[in-house]
Amino acid sequence: MFNVIKGFDLSAIGTLPTGIAFDGRNLWILFSTSDRIYCFNRDGYPISSFVLPILGSVFRGLAFDGKYIYSIYQTLKQVYIFDINGAVVNSFSISGMVGASHGICFNGKYFVLIDITNSRLQLYDRDFNLIKLVDISGSTGLFQTVGFHNGNYLVTNTTLDTLTSFNSDFLPISQISCSPIGALKSITSDGKDIWCTDNSNGFMYHCSIS
Repeated sequence: MFNVIKGFDLSAIGTLPTGIAFDGRNLWILFSTSDRIYCFNRDGYPISSFVLPILGSVFRGLAFDGKYIYSIYQTLKQVYIFDINGAVVNSFSISGMVGASHGICFNGKYFVLIDITNSRLQLYDRDFNLIKLVDISGSTGLFQTVGFHNGNYLVTNTTLDTLTSFNSDFLPISQISCSPIGALKSITSDGKDIWCTDNSNGFMYHCSIS
C-alpha cells in the first residue's frame, strides 16, 4: 500500500523536479528547468542551493553516497559528482548506457541507473564500470527512475502510475499504485519512509509503503 503522509508545494522555488536524494538529515532536489540543486529540510524549507555547471536542463536524477551528490549529465551519458557546496569533484562516462537515463540510486556499495529507453536496470561500481544489466521490459509502460529502500529497488512507471519493487537480485516482488501522484519522477528513502517528487505540480511528497 502506498500512502501519502504529507505534500510540500515547491513550485515557487522551481519546476520539473527530476531528482531527489537523502543525505541522512536533509533532502536534495534537482530542478531541471532552473539548472539548480536545492537542499531542503524534512519540513520542506530550503536551506541552500547551487547552480549546475552545465545549463540547459541536461541533468537528471540524484544520489548520495554518504559524502557526495551524484547526478546524470544525460547529453554525454556522464555522471557528475558534487560536494555539498556544489563544487565538481569528478565525472565519469557511464559504460554500457545506450538509452536515456533519468534515475540513479546508491545501495551502500554500488550504483544503479535506469535506461528508460530500453527498460533496463544497470549496476555500476564507483568508477561507473558496468557490472550487471537487467532487462525489465517484461512490464508495460514507461519506467522513469529508481530508488533503494530497505534492501529493495523501487522503480516508478509514469504510464501506469505504479511503483514496482525488485529484490537485491533484481527479481520483481510487487507492484503498487502510487496514485494520487501523477508524474513520479524521482524517489529516495530516509531508511523508514520514502520521499518523491511529482513533475506535474512541483510537489515533494513524504510517503510510506507497506
